[in-house]
Amino acid sequence: MHNRSTLTNLPFLLLFALAWASAAQCAPDTNVASRVVDLDETILVRGLDFSPDGTLLAAASSFETINIWNWREKRVVRKLEKTAGASSGLTTRPMRFSPDGTYFATCHDGGKGEVVIRVWRTDTWAIVTDIGDPILGGCSAIDFTPDGQYLVRTTMRNPNRPACTLCIYSTRDWTLKRGLSTIPFYPSALAISPDGALIAMGGTSFQPSGSQTEEIRIVNTEDTGSVRVIPETMALHFGQLSWSPDSKRLAAAGRRAWDGGANGGHGQFTGAPDNFAIFEVATGRKLSGEQWGKQVSRYSLAFSPDGRYLLEGGTDGSGVKIWDNQHMRLLQGIDVSAGSVSAARGGPYFAVGSEGKITVWKFE
Repeated sequence: MHNRSTLTNLPFLLLFALAWASAAQCAPDTNVASRVVDLDETILVRGLDFSPDGTLLAAASSFETINIWNWREKRVVRKLEKTAGASSGLTTRPMRFSPDGTYFATCHDGGKGEVVIRVWRTDTWAIVTDIGDPILGGCSAIDFTPDGQYLVRTTMRNPNRPACTLCIYSTRDWTLKRGLSTIPFYPSALAISPDGALIAMGGTSFQPSGSQTEEIRIVNTEDTGSVRVIPETMALHFGQLSWSPDSKRLAAAGRRAWDGGANGGHGQFTGAPDNFAIFEVATGRKLSGEQWGKQVSRYSLAFSPDGRYLLEGGTDGSGVKIWDNQHMRLLQGIDVSAGSVSAARGGPYFAVGSEGKITVWKFE
């Protein structure tokens, strides 16, 4: 026979049990990563990239130079000089090693002689080429195709000077092979799928009415033909895109979309409230979303190469979060203001760039 007080409190007990189960699902378990190395930089680290073999780590913390670290030995093996006058403050993916490790490329705005990309050979660190853009273009992001045949660049170009906003260069002779003008869509973030078939761009689309929306556009790599538009996303001019290793999902992190011309010129938030989301590429459907609760200056994210984990980071004390690959379970938090995160391509390591410091971590 049941006690009357137990029956009376049963709804409360059930609610308590459900709340406890939900909290337990979101609460981090034993840490899945441990810190192995600390490296000293100058100012906020805005970009990181591991060499394909994982031995080197490139770091962009200064507007003028990039440090190439032998991170295990805690020493800078090369300090690369960008083009004079270069600025990468708005560049979402400022540098990349080529897939075979032969080349290292960096991109920026405002370089002397209209240079927007500089490429080095990694065996000698000699400059291979400077790629210029005489039509008032800069560089918002770069990436190599997985086969290493092309270097892809996005730029937010002046609409009165028509030219490519998605520009694809051959790595044989570094000439422009094909390009796509996306205006009135202005891409600021770029990521190429691991299978090499698709290029994802995140940016702002301006409407004839004067309003603006944030969206992600996905095109074919071979002919730059449109595949999908994912509307009403977060703003990615201080954010990042990352593909899952199987090329089936696309993660995006950025500021909540803001239209400065809306609400009688007073501006208002538009679109989805997410700062972070994962999309199913085949359908464009949002699989998971998260709102960080405050306006973070910079966002970054990366899938681990084995596909087990998803890293997301933000500045202004928002920290780094390690999730399962579905973004359903928070596994670990790292209390650091992260200007950049990067996962090694073939190993268990990842790096976090913060104010004047880089920490390298290892997945257990």
